[in-house]
Amino acid sequence: MSSNNKNNIKIWTNIFSVVCAVWIHHHDLICNIFNWINTAGNITFFIKGNYYNRKRCHAHKITEINSLNLALMKMTLKGFKQNPWLWIFVILGTYFLIRVSGFSSLSWDDPELVFSNPDVIHSQFFNVWKRSYQGMYMPLTMSVYILEYSLFKAWAGGYHMVSWLLHLCNALLLFNILKRIPQLQSWSGFLMCLFAFHPVQLENAIWIGEFKTLLSGFFILLCAKFFLTYLQTASRTLITAIVLLFFASLLSKPQGVFLPCILLFFLPKQKPNRALQIRLFIALALISVLCAFSTYTFQLNDRFINQAHQYEAWKKIGLSGWALFNYLKHFIVPVQLSALYTFPNPSPFVLFMGYCVWILLSISGFWMFLKNKKTGLLGLCIFLLPLLPVLQFIPFGEALWADRYLYLSLVGLGVISLLAMQRLTKKHV
Repeated sequence: MSSNNKNNIKIWTNIFSVVCAVWIHHHDLICNIFNWINTAGNITFFIKGNYYNRKRCHAHKITEINSLNLALMKMTLKGFKQNPWLWIFVILGTYFLIRVSGFSSLSWDDPELVFSNPDVIHSQFFNVWKRSYQGMYMPLTMSVYILEYSLFKAWAGGYHMVSWLLHLCNALLLFNILKRIPQLQSWSGFLMCLFAFHPVQLENAIWIGEFKTLLSGFFILLCAKFFLTYLQTASRTLITAIVLLFFASLLSKPQGVFLPCILLFFLPKQKPNRALQIRLFIALALISVLCAFSTYTFQLNDRFINQAHQYEAWKKIGLSGWALFNYLKHFIVPVQLSALYTFPNPSPFVLFMGYCVWILLSISGFWMFLKNKKTGLLGLCIFLLPLLPVLQFIPFGEALWADRYLYLSLVGLGVISLLAMQRLTKKHV
């Protein structure tokens, strides 16, 4: 049958259906039958019309799909062969995913943020964009909580699974970033597993109330990845993506204020679009300053500034050094970990140890600067900069140090440790 005849049949079928529908409009059942016949006819003509067009390229498409699948399989196997740490990552990641799905535990602020929060329970998306929670403006995190609550309700295991999967995504993003740094390329798999499975990371990975740290970390790492891609391709369209991702990190939790300083390490000395890169850095820095100021205002309004821990400046320096000492200790020997550590008294021993840590870090940083150890300086900054806002120079909360604050800083400690081991090994040889 020719295409003209098919079209004529289709047209007359439509006309016949309309006439019949008008004539017997008061008979619903008969009218529906005619409509079903008409719909079936339309679908039949559509399928037959496309069948012959698809048949011609079916064999070619199947070949293309098979080739693509084979290439992806080869690429995946090659990646696993080059980085055996990926096997460890997949096995341990899957094991812990199964384990956390059975967790039913809730922490202190989980009911406040999720399970007893009327904005979350009643899906008040507009409300979460109009107010702060726990002294922080984090509407993106609260919006995700609303979506999670609509899926899981009171099942804590679902929230833990989402948090763990996001933590694994962050580890993979970190792996991708480290692969682009020549000095750390061979250790990218190890650092990925260290970041994913170090015991101090579990607090963030399975604490429902700390999902904000994971989400903000995701956008920070994605922003850094896009920035490195921008330096390679000089694509101006990526600038918008970088700024939006940076905004998203701050709207999840204002911990990404340090990111512009870290990105400075990757700026090349001489490039045709150097001025554009500097303008981008200035824009990100201004956004960071605005976010820091607004966060301080929210902390004041929500009464999170703790005047009980207000000490003289020289004592604050010593106490912050003591906090850094404990972070180093928990990184090297992760035992007797706790969700809350007692705020120490500024005793002479505590202050002495704190000043020693600051002196040691200052000497190390100055030596790396003189020797042009750029990777070492990068690791030191990744360790210190995310911790500066939470070292109680501006007193808030009840803890001088907490494992959850070490989430991104742990990467810097891993980099420093690897470089130190490499240097010691060379000296031994």
